[in-house]
Formats: sequence, structure tokens, C-alpha cells
Amino acid sequence: MGNMLIRAAALRNGSTADILITDGVIAEIGHDLQAPEGHEVVEAAGRVAYPGFVDGHSHMDKTLVGMPWY
Repeated sequence: MGNMLIRAAALRNGSTADILITDGVIAEIGHDLQAPEGHEVVEAAGRVAYPGFVDGHSHMDKTLVGMPWY
């Protein structure tokens, strides 16, 4: 799980982007990125990408990403 390309993920600012992760570290964020050999490709259209929540208890306001609060 340390090498993957996440395609077309929605970001908090409302845009979308590809996220390339190599050796467990974000290596690049952009558009139309190519997956290097050995990287898993995850199609994330319609899903929101958030950085890892460090605290096991966190509050996330869905309205920040345009979702109704119910």
C-alpha cells in the first residue's frame, strides 16, 4: 500500500487532482499523472481525499465539501 496513484480525487478546495504516493509518501499532486510500474491505481472520482487524521477522534464538517449536514 505504499505505492499508488489516486486518480481524480476531490480536494477540500473543490477541485480534483491525481495524487501519486511512492514509498508511503506523497510524491506529486497534479493532473493526468502516470502511474510508475508497480503502483496500484485507485479511481477516486466522486470521493474526497483527506490527509490522514492523526487524532483517533476528529470532527469533520461535511459542509466544507458541499455535502448537506444530515
